[in-house]
Amino acid sequence: MAKDTKQEQKPEAAPNPAAEVPAGPPKSYRMQITLGFVCLILFQMIVLWMLLPSPQKITTEKGYVIGPNGQPAPDIPDPGTLSKREPMVEKPITDKVFKVSSIQGETTVKLTVMVHVQIRKADERKFDRRYADCTNEVADQVTSTLTASSNDERNEVGHVAIKERIKKVINEVLGTPWVQSVFFTDWNVEGS
Repeated sequence: MAKDTKQEQKPEAAPNPAAEVPAGPPKSYRMQITLGFVCLILFQMIVLWMLLPSPQKITTEKGYVIGPNGQPAPDIPDPGTLSKREPMVEKPITDKVFKVSSIQGETTVKLTVMVHVQIRKADERKFDRRYADCTNEVADQVTSTLTASSNDERNEVGHVAIKERIKKVINEVLGTPWVQSVFFTDWNVEGS
């Protein structure tokens, strides 16, 4: 005997209008739009990278080089400012770091710096002989100049005023304007 098999039919669920119509464009379009924005941003970054100078090449109106963090780059003279005709020689004032302290208001400001000068290669021997005779006097004058410098001069980009005064006092002590420029390394100012 044949059994009547009844197939049970499940009642159909009520249609959910929100489930049938996805919100916004399909996933593939959203992915294409996102990728398009990413490509556009990358393209703009590449164009700006090619057009803008590198941070090491950005200079202020006075010719000071600005580093990538917006602070002055290491205080090394720009080779473009040196004389093209005459070779220059770099000489440290002393082998030791200058350490000076001054009281400004209620704080003691400590400055440590290495001072270097540039002279013409042709004047090197004369400079060395004269400098050997007055090394201590030059060091004393540089120390006095650094101690007398104001907080504004120490925070100035490039420290131009201090460099010019040091150049002037060294040339006065030597008796001849052999020093063409002054620059600093290991510049560090601490206020306590």
